[in-house]
Amino acid sequence: MPKAEPIIPGLADRDSRIEDAIVTFRTLHSQYEASLHTKNPFEPPTIKAVADSYYIVPTTLSRRLKEVTKSLKMAHIQEQRITKEKKESLATWIALMQIWGWPPRVCQVRLMATEFLIRRGVNIIKRPLDVNWIQKFLQRHPYLDSNWSQSIEHNRLRFNCYENIQE
Repeated sequence: MPKAEPIIPGLADRDSRIEDAIVTFRTLHSQYEASLHTKNPFEPPTIKAVADSYYIVPTTLSRRLKEVTKSLKMAHIQEQRITKEKKESLATWIALMQIWGWPPRVCQVRLMATEFLIRRGVNIIKRPLDVNWIQKFLQRHPYLDSNWSQSIEHNRLRFNCYENIQE
């Protein structure tokens, strides 16, 4: 069983470290192959050395380099019911509505996502959106959650001043 990957504060997430390690290994390997035609060739890069420098398990890097396995995000992309583009447009719509001072309610966001499913031809009667779908969506887009009702509160504070109350 491979050793567990360490959790180090300030370190990038696992998938981005693996992608960076793949790029580094391929770059080092191409430099090594180019140096074979010179008098002083480089030493070949090892998967273990590159994996250790990025704090990932060597077998993970090896399998990704051989394209035996994919990241979880890429492996399950076909299972996503709402496409990435539609999720991005939904997030843009929410952000735009927040800027205008009309942040959408949870039911409105859910209705918009359901409309995307209907237009794709998904039978929402047999398989509706998950109960926690909106919470998971906001976890994937944390910048939306922090501003969810901020503009409404800002307007309340702005208009609840002494002069406005006197009128």
